[in-house]
Amino acid sequence: YGVGACNRLFGPYELEEGNGLDIERLASTMMACPNMDLESRFAKLLEEADKYEIDGDVLTLFDDGKKALVFKGTKAEPLPAAEPAAVGEAPATDSVKTVVPAEKLTPAEKK
Repeated sequence: YGVGACNRLFGPYELEEGNGLDIERLASTMMACPNMDLESRFAKLLEEADKYEIDGDVLTLFDDGKKALVFKGTKAEPLPAAEPAAVGEAPATDSVKTVVPAEKLTPAEKK
């Protein structure tokens, strides 16, 4: 999965012999945003990519031997500290493993 100009893109892919790549059935969220034509072209290029090359922090996708897309990795920034969540709510991070409904908490856990 990843993010286009405004929508999340997701779908299966398969790495094949000899740096082959097959991205199929790419889907996305459907938010209307400026420059949707750019995002549509980006998704089309992803689906048409048939080979990849990784050189250090650079990923290059190819279509019929021609460079189609080039991505440069960046150092990940640490996530901001999460605000304490109200009982029965998930914290404001993507690392939630389990959310317990408030009605299943004991009185001591509700405090």
